[in-house]
Amino acid sequence: MQIKMNEIGRSMVEMLGILAVIGVLSVGGIIGYKFAMNKYIANETMYELNIRATDISQRMEKLISINHAGEIDMEMGPVMRMGYPITARMSPQYTDYFEIFISDVPTEICKLLLQSQWQAPYSIFIGITEYEASIDICSQAEKVELAYEFYKDITLNASEVPEDKGHKIRRCNYDTECACATCEDGLCVSICPEKSECVKSYDDPRLFVCCKKENVVGNYCCASVTADGKCCSANNKCCPPDKPMQDKNGNCYSCTTTSVIVTPTGECSICPNRFLVDNGWAQKGCGAPCPTEKPLRQYDGTCFTCDTTSSVNVAHDYSACNVCMETGERVRSDKWCKKACPIDKPMMDTGGTCQNCEYVGLVPLSAIPQGKTCNDLCPNREEQGSYCVLKSCPTEKPMEDKNGGCHACDETAVILVPNNDCSACENRFLVDNGWAQKGCGAPCPTEKPLRQYDGACFTCDTTSSVNVAHDYSACNVCMETGERVRSDKWCKKACTGDTPMMDTGGKCQSCEYNGVVPLSAIPQGKTCSGLCPNREEQGTNCVLKTCPAEKPLEDKNGGCHACDETAVIIVPNNDCSACENRFLVDNGWGQKGCGAPCSEEKPLRQYDGTCFDCNTPTSVNVVQDYSACDVCPNRMMSGKFCERMSCLPGTFAGSDGICYKCNISTDIDVSTDTSQCDLCMNSRELQGTKCVWIGS
Repeated sequence: MQIKMNEIGRSMVEMLGILAVIGVLSVGGIIGYKFAMNKYIANETMYELNIRATDISQRMEKLISINHAGEIDMEMGPVMRMGYPITARMSPQYTDYFEIFISDVPTEICKLLLQSQWQAPYSIFIGITEYEASIDICSQAEKVELAYEFYKDITLNASEVPEDKGHKIRRCNYDTECACATCEDGLCVSICPEKSECVKSYDDPRLFVCCKKENVVGNYCCASVTADGKCCSANNKCCPPDKPMQDKNGNCYSCTTTSVIVTPTGECSICPNRFLVDNGWAQKGCGAPCPTEKPLRQYDGTCFTCDTTSSVNVAHDYSACNVCMETGERVRSDKWCKKACPIDKPMMDTGGTCQNCEYVGLVPLSAIPQGKTCNDLCPNREEQGSYCVLKSCPTEKPMEDKNGGCHACDETAVILVPNNDCSACENRFLVDNGWAQKGCGAPCPTEKPLRQYDGACFTCDTTSSVNVAHDYSACNVCMETGERVRSDKWCKKACTGDTPMMDTGGKCQSCEYNGVVPLSAIPQGKTCSGLCPNREEQGTNCVLKTCPAEKPLEDKNGGCHACDETAVIIVPNNDCSACENRFLVDNGWGQKGCGAPCSEEKPLRQYDGTCFDCNTPTSVNVVQDYSACDVCPNRMMSGKFCERMSCLPGTFAGSDGICYKCNISTDIDVSTDTSQCDLCMNSRELQGTKCVWIGS
């Protein structure tokens, strides 16, 4: 018996075939959609780039006329509609050019942008590689930076830019304004030989150098170039064009690397999208801009979202915080970019702590969220200078300082107030805080009567010196007991024992001390001669009655000096007879004094007693004592200065300005005047910029 079976539907093989066809069509559709989306993004980016370039082009003549340099303001904002960061700057090399940089561009978008065949740019770079024909340079990394260079008139394409308006001419006033050129008739004239071009140094991108064309990679001059196109530095560290940035150890990085890179020279311009930041270890490094989704950059290059709960240390790069301040989410507090305060404590004090509206301290206006005012947040507060302060101080803290902060009357610190008015607190009085400012001080308690300039109080027997600035009355209360004395702005513990005298520097000295002791440093109830019988009062000082034999010269204040001291000594009655080797000179300040002779090696004496050799290249001020200049036959007077003339016969001048004898065996640099070597033609010859000894 035969059983017949009728199958209805598709077989397994047929179904698998159908699914395969659907899968291929789906993949093709996805690929097609992705390409269409990339094409849309590229077209939108190109459209916006053209608008931005046109805007800058229209402003170029004004920027050039005001000698504008550096970054150009992007009036449409720092981020493109498609999310790519964008910056612009004047060309650092050529006056009539500007540059636009687009960062974080994916490889496929980069290729589509290059394929657009846009004629406006003079040149396009990916990293340090110039685009010529191959779009494969976009494959240097997953995301790249495109650098577009434009002539000021973008309606002209590269082939139409006049030769005299191109890369050969830059307007100038001085040679220093020209790269690889001199300034002639207001224009930079190149000094580079043929088969070379003016480009940045790869070792130090701050410098432009004349470079052999075979050593040029992108817009940089390499010490050498490897067979596979790597650019090598002077220390033979070589990097490929897609990773041009070297760190201090010679490692190579792409411009899109997110971490901070510490370069040997601290220079970041080899990657236009990078800028100098502090990497957090007392080192400066090259940081990369933060992505759109994490725009808040910490000082070490770490990126955060605006709504991060932690405080972000931006050091003093306040612009890093600005991007999140615009939304009102964050505020600045010294070096911190902090989350804005909550409604119940809307005010941030100078320490970064959130406070309620009744807070009596200072709130800096920089910590008020953008779009808000001091009075918006707290109706009981108002702006005063750069702070948000209470409109009136509360009863328990009635004294208002000059910034608007409120203080209690029993605070110990000196309070700087407007108009020096201390009347808000009956117990306070006007004092000098030691910084050329008057303030309201509080009295010290009986057990600590000695008040320092900043309001701190001490006992009379404290071992430390107390700075009373110039409020000498603060020291008087302890001087009455003989425990302390005054020494300039200090209230010091009185000297005792075998060193009873305090000198002008506040040090205790013995009675034999030959310097000056101010009478103000003598304890009350004591006299100069009472402390030291060998001393006497002279004017406002306590001095030796007779100078000792080893220091016989007495100055006008009673101090004693040795005859061989080099400084000019001002003496009474212009009498220098106590030292046979000294004579009357003018010290340059309208005073006569006793000067000492100079040595044979350094016979030239300046007005203040300093001695020089005759060959010193500097001008020596002898005031009106022309005889001081006569000791040097190679010098002459010019006004009050003894100036060096040409070198004497048998000598020649080095580039350091010093005259050297012809028979000196050392090689001397004469780069500033190589003809100097001709003065010693029988014993020296010029080799390069050195005058070399060859014997006689």
